[in-house]
Amino acid sequence: PLKGFRCEERAYRAGMSIKANLLGDEEARRWCHDHGVESRAQAGGINSLGGVLTNPELSSEIIRLVEEYGAFPANARNVTMNSDTLLIARRVGGLSAKPIGENAAPDSTNVTFDNVQLVAKLWGVDNRVPMSLIEDSVIDLADAMAVEVAQAFAEAFDNAGFIGTGNGGTYHGTTGVAVAINDGTHSASIYQATSSRDQFEELLLADFSNTVAKLPLYARRNAKWYISPAGYGSS
Repeated sequence: PLKGFRCEERAYRAGMSIKANLLGDEEARRWCHDHGVESRAQAGGINSLGGVLTNPELSSEIIRLVEEYGAFPANARNVTMNSDTLLIARRVGGLSAKPIGENAAPDSTNVTFDNVQLVAKLWGVDNRVPMSLIEDSVIDLADAMAVEVAQAFAEAFDNAGFIGTGNGGTYHGTTGVAVAINDGTHSASIYQATSSRDQFEELLLADFSNTVAKLPLYARRNAKWYISPAGYGSS
């Protein structure tokens, strides 16, 4: 049974594309040409000339699986970018209602905004595929690659998104949510359990209730808990 693809046809097309473009198999190239599968036979084995580009048959499945496997990609706001950088507006202040007297105008207030700059970061996976797997079945090849690549991306994105320290080598310069909240400037958003309860299994219901109490009313509608399987099982 397939683990990554939803149907054998898509897995077969992706496997044949891998075999044609990355491995230079002439028979697979002809098959891709006859069946309308995107082919880069001219320079498929050279990354700078197109070999690094993944065909749509495989990339769409990897994107779907990354959001399925990872907690951060599945819940983050996805923004379409037409370039490597993008500025988006962020609301930082709103209108205020004030008491006024008869025939008197209220003081003026404004909705204020600032800009957040998004910078696209590239992540990649490089691996070697056993010839025995290639010879056995292109369906198995595509399915295995989709699952393995998606798991690798999901783990990297979750680590960077939640616990990234800004290190360029490990987290690609990303500061994670947990690290950003605990940077000393967001103390109103943090509930600290007593030092005697510093393990998951020692937490009390009151600790979770007090954490919820920190959340502003406007943010509760879409609020979620994010916790590791080990933490969930222990607490």
